Amino acid sequence: MKNVVLNIPHSSTVVPKWAIKGITISTSELSLLVDFMTDKDVDKIWDFVPNKNKQVATVSRLVVDTERYRNDEDEAMSLKGMGLYYTHTPDGKQFRTWTTNTYVKCLDIYDEYHSSLEAKVTQCLAEHGNCVVLDCHSFHDDMNYTGFRPSSFPDVCIGVNDTVGAKAQFVIDTFISAGYIVKVNEPFLGSLVPLKYLNDTRIQSVMIELNRRIYDNNSFGSVQDICKKIYKKLSNGDQI
Repeated sequence: MKNVVLNIPHSSTVVPKWAIKGITISTSELSLLVDFMTDKDVDKIWDFVPNKNKQVATVSRLVVDTERYRNDEDEAMSLKGMGLYYTHTPDGKQFRTWTTNTYVKCLDIYDEYHSSLEAKVTQCLAEHGNCVVLDCHSFHDDMNYTGFRPSSFPDVCIGVNDTVGAKAQFVIDTFISAGYIVKVNEPFLGSLVPLKYLNDTRIQSVMIELNRRIYDNNSFGSVQDICKKIYKKLSNGDQI
C-alpha cells in the first residue's frame, strides 16, 4: 500500500430507488441538479490509483454527503438544508422531504464510508508511519453560492487546514508549472482528515479542487497526467 490515501466523496451520480421516493422535483430537474452538484469525472481522473488507496462514494452527495460533519449541530451547511442529508438546493429550493427511515439509511452509508476511509489511513500509518490524504474534488464557474465571485475562481483550488506545508506547496507548484491559476482555500477551504486522526501530525491532508473548465475541453488527459505526477511523487517516499 502506498502512503497516499484519496478521498473522493462527490463523483457519484447514483440516486437509488429508495432515495428517489423522497424527491419532490421532476426527473428532469433532478438530473440537472445532479449534474450541477456532482464533482464530474473526478473518479475517472484518479482511476489509476488502486482501490486500496482510495475511498470513492457510491451514491450522489444529494443522497448523503460524506464530506459533511455527521452531526448537523457541527455542520454549518445544514442550516441551508445541505448537511449530511440534503433537502434543499444551493439556491434554497426544497427538493427532498425528510423521513426518519431514509435518514437512518443515509447514516449507515455515511458511517460505512468513513469507517472504510479510516481503516485505509490506519493501514497506511501502520505500514509507513505517515500518510498523505488527498481530498479530491471539482467545481465549476456557476457555483456562485460559495461567497466568492465566480469571475475570481481559479483553475485549481488547493485546500489546507492550517499553513501551506511542503506537500501542499509541491501540489501548488506542480499545477502552476503546468500553466494553471491556483488559489489556496478559495473558493473552498480546508481538507478532510478522519476524525480519529484530526490532530495527528503523521497525517498531512491536501484538498485538490479542479475547475471543470480545465478538463472539459479535451484536456482530460493532460490534467490526469498532472495528477499522476503528483500521486507518484507523494507516494514514492521521497522527501518533499
